Amino acid sequence: MDQENPPVPRLLAVLAAWAWRLIVIGVAVYFLARIVSLLSLVAIPVIVALLLTALLKPLADALRRRRVPRLGATWLSVLTGVVVIVGLGYLAGFLFADRWEEISAEARRTEERLRAFLADGPLALDREELDRLGASLLDWLRGHQEGLTGAVARGTVVTAQVLTGLVLAFFVAFFLIHDGERIWAGTVRLFPSRLRDRVARAGSMAWTVLSGFIRGALVIAIVHALIILVTLLLLGVPLAGPLAILVFIGSFIPYAGALVSGAVAVVVSLVTSGPVAALIVLAVLIGQNQLENVVLEPVVMKHYVRLHPMVIGLAVVVGTIIWGIPGALVAVPATAMAVRALPLLSADRPPPPSPRTARPGPAPEGRAEPPPAGRPG
Repeated sequence: MDQENPPVPRLLAVLAAWAWRLIVIGVAVYFLARIVSLLSLVAIPVIVALLLTALLKPLADALRRRRVPRLGATWLSVLTGVVVIVGLGYLAGFLFADRWEEISAEARRTEERLRAFLADGPLALDREELDRLGASLLDWLRGHQEGLTGAVARGTVVTAQVLTGLVLAFFVAFFLIHDGERIWAGTVRLFPSRLRDRVARAGSMAWTVLSGFIRGALVIAIVHALIILVTLLLLGVPLAGPLAILVFIGSFIPYAGALVSGAVAVVVSLVTSGPVAALIVLAVLIGQNQLENVVLEPVVMKHYVRLHPMVIGLAVVVGTIIWGIPGALVAVPATAMAVRALPLLSADRPPPPSPRTARPGPAPEGRAEPPPAGRPG
């Protein structure tokens, strides 16, 4: 009988057990991603609300310590966030509209200089050929005018969706700041009693990682924006403020965000101030990208995002493929939260406190200190 049904090798049994579990997890993640994608108009504002809460909650807590009522502290914190975001958007739009005529005129002059260089420079291209290329470009634009008009219309729709999403994000953030503890406590009570302690610890760790990441990313983004702002001002490049704001936003994507968003600054510098200014801006962008990789990320993020640079890069790429720009923004904090929080869900006992979080003095004999209550907000 044993010869007819030989036992399955242990290695094969282990691999099969892992395989079906990974398949189940993969299917669950796929359907979760599909659901989130279908509900993106709600999911994205909720994610933004969590990030806003991580930034604004310390301000609300500081106001409460100064005996400001909870409701008043929440309103002041949320209004501060609204003023900052709306102010940056208005400043960028106002400066862009104010300098648009100057940018257009400078672009036309740059085009003339480029045509003269191509015709009279080392390439010695035929001017008639250049004229034909220019006419072909105009014909192409006229032929695709309907598509371009549709793109503008879609851009208007996207702008309306962004504004609606911001309103919803601040609405959710208000309640997370004001009632975050009670919301999280109610969420924990939804789990079976034997799992509540683990869920509370995992949630506390996830929130600590998210808060540390977003505050560290804010510091890094400010550094990037200031460096590019000073560079553009020294070079006399117009739209220095809006371009610095664009770099500030892009810097929330680790490693490559500032470099990619800064490409717009390189193009504007090339059009308005020439190739030398563009090369200087490009060199500054590459330099500050290395500064982030070597100095800022290890110093600012080391206690929260304990991920290898390769893992961070892969997380950003996968997040971008799955969900575009929002996916790139949340990929790294989501990965870091999972790495730090998921092990706590399977741990029977809380891990020993680290030197950074341990309270001075021994715990009472025969009695362990209770784990911290996890709560977002």
